[in-house]
Formats: sequence, C-alpha cells, structure tokens
Amino acid sequence: MLGCWRGKLEYPNIRRMAVKLSRDYRDDGRRIIEKKEGFMPDIVMIEAKASGLSLIQDFETRRH
Repeated sequence: MLGCWRGKLEYPNIRRMAVKLSRDYRDDGRRIIEKKEGFMPDIVMIEAKASGLSLIQDFETRRH
C-alpha cells in the first residue's frame, strides 16, 4: 500500500476525491500535484461502510 486518505465528506465530495486519488495516489486535495507519469494506482480500495458502499456501487455501474 502506497498511501491512505482519510476524511469525512458528503457523497459528492467523497466521489470527487476518489476520482482524484484514482488518477494520482499522491493527491491529498491540499496541494497542487504536477502531472507526471507513473503515479496511477493499480487498485483503489474503498471501505465498504456508510457512503463507501454507495461509492463502490457507483463505480461498479459505470464500469459495466
């Protein structure tokens, strides 16, 4: 595991953060990340609780 992000956000903001992290695992939403190759994660893990369940379902339906 290369990184971990923790926070308490409402669903639209949590989705936005998950998308940012899926593009570059170093993104924490507090600093500007210069785009460079090689920082995309192979897997993004989402806790299957509360709004995490909605996020998982949202990403699953968009994948198919």
